[in-house]
Amino acid sequence: MKDLEYNEGIKVSIVVPIYKVAPYLDKLIQSIQSQTHRNIEAILVDDGSPDECGNICDRYAETDSRIIVIHQLNKGCCAARNKGLEVMTGDWFTFVDGDDWVEPDYIEYLLRLAIDANAEMALTDSRFTTRDLKQSEQDAKAKWTPEEASSRIVKGVGTGLTGCNNKIYRTSVWKRSGVTFDVPWGGEGIYFAALVAQHANYIAKGHRRIYVYRRDNPSSSMTSNDMKVAVNFLQTIITLKKVTTIRTPRFMHALEWREWITYRMLHRTIIANHAQNDYFRLLLRCRMMLRWLMPGVLIHKQYNDRFSPWIIIKHSIFPSFNARKVSRGRKRKLEQDMLTAQ
Repeated sequence: MKDLEYNEGIKVSIVVPIYKVAPYLDKLIQSIQSQTHRNIEAILVDDGSPDECGNICDRYAETDSRIIVIHQLNKGCCAARNKGLEVMTGDWFTFVDGDDWVEPDYIEYLLRLAIDANAEMALTDSRFTTRDLKQSEQDAKAKWTPEEASSRIVKGVGTGLTGCNNKIYRTSVWKRSGVTFDVPWGGEGIYFAALVAQHANYIAKGHRRIYVYRRDNPSSSMTSNDMKVAVNFLQTIITLKKVTTIRTPRFMHALEWREWITYRMLHRTIIANHAQNDYFRLLLRCRMMLRWLMPGVLIHKQYNDRFSPWIIIKHSIFPSFNARKVSRGRKRKLEQDMLTAQ
């Protein structure tokens, strides 16, 4: 029997880390204000942003009592999210990044998804991007176990599963899990979402697109070639392997796949920054691990349409050639995104 029914009495906290996103902030905040589920609190954490972000947040807070603004010295997005978690008062909560925005039914859709399935966490496996604003033709709903959900979150390359956003969490489950953003900035969203999912009773999955992921922000860690973020991403995955409470073959194979993807990303980032001399030993480690992990990835079929077996083999055996090719392609796409945004 369900212990909860959907109603406007359910309070949802929206935690937003904010740093150097002034050009995108109005669109984000207005999308939060327009939510069909009105009982929300938007916790905007100004992480010492040097631009107008703090003033923009304060201006909205003056006219909307649901908006709470926190100003702090710059400590990074992990510390900003932790601060939001510390002060939130919602029965449920979600995360939105400062340069993205959400559809009007973002909260209502996720909340109804969770409650209808009697689940303590809900997500969608798809999202809009600034390259693709077409809605999913059909909504494919499912009810996942903690093992299935955490495995899919770890594997979810290029989907709405990746990261801590595009999801809603019941606050009591998060408190029970004890998970925070206590890892360096890089892959921390996967870390948080996968570990919280392991403590939920069930995870409800939908396919409707309700979150818009921005790809035309050149300063975003996902569009820039930030060495520190890439190195931290690897450390996050290594930490996740150590602390996970689910150690079934399925989840460990998913982690093996994510580790291969992370070494590929790190190798590409070193090449893109022309930092082969500065990170020579790390570069060699990436090449060794790509080859070492390749057989397991292929045997356990941890690839998908985007990463076919042939691509896995090419990127493992000839990582430098493919790193240059991928970096050039990413640069062209970012340039196209910037032109489109203008």
